Amino acid sequence: MKKIILFGAIIILTFDCSRSYEFYLKTGLRYRQLENHERAVRFLTRAINLSNEDAQVFIYRGHSYFMLKKYDNAIADLNNAISLDNNNEEAYFWRGRVFNQMGKYNDAVADFAMAIKLNDSEAYNYYWRAVAYQELDKIDLAIVDFTTVIEINNIFPHIYRKRARLYFALSDLERAGADLKRAIEVNPNDLDAYVLFASINMAEEQWELALENLSYVINRNPNYFSNDIRAKKGMIYFLRGGIYAHLNERDKAIADLKTAVSMGFEEASVGLKFYGIVYP
Repeated sequence: MKKIILFGAIIILTFDCSRSYEFYLKTGLRYRQLENHERAVRFLTRAINLSNEDAQVFIYRGHSYFMLKKYDNAIADLNNAISLDNNNEEAYFWRGRVFNQMGKYNDAVADFAMAIKLNDSEAYNYYWRAVAYQELDKIDLAIVDFTTVIEINNIFPHIYRKRARLYFALSDLERAGADLKRAIEVNPNDLDAYVLFASINMAEEQWELALENLSYVINRNPNYFSNDIRAKKGMIYFLRGGIYAHLNERDKAIADLKTAVSMGFEEASVGLKFYGIVYP
């Protein structure tokens, strides 16, 4: 009789643990969908404490740690996922993303390469490897990967602008210009593309076209700045003011340079000193 009772207790406990694991996992995934990653980590941790043999759960929690910028924790989870399943493309992809954020670009490239080996038709793998190559100043390789993204499936509306920046870095202004035209066709609201176009115009000494592109951006967004192309707030007025100075339009140059300084772009004060002005 005691054996029967003990056996029944084991069945009940096993059922409860299994049910609890499913509850914690599903709840954690719901919080991930809601982008509440603190709570997602809490519930996914409880699921892992009950069963730590599913690589995918470590990937889920690793992703939440990534979103919380807890990169060491994310790496630990993704390492666990890979040790459980070393053919899991998603684990290599997300570990590569974490390495990118940590500035470990060579490690990121290696992980994206592994993800590509496992799935060579996923555009995201090439895109983020291109980002890592760009940070490593491997411009040619970054261009190849961005081109592959376009060929597979252009899922990034800004991909042409990103490739244009690389062509510009290689002084290939013709290809850079062609990509920027395509970028604007895909997204007419891409102000970064107009700023980069102005840079090409200036390199080719097409001052009126440069003014047109910069003025368009200023009219659309007087407080324009961009982390993506590393354009500080006020820089666009500095650029336009420099062109006005080159064209001997003194009053317009001074007005733009003053605006740039007032927005915190201190480099513009050098231009004002050229006119004998100390501002503010």
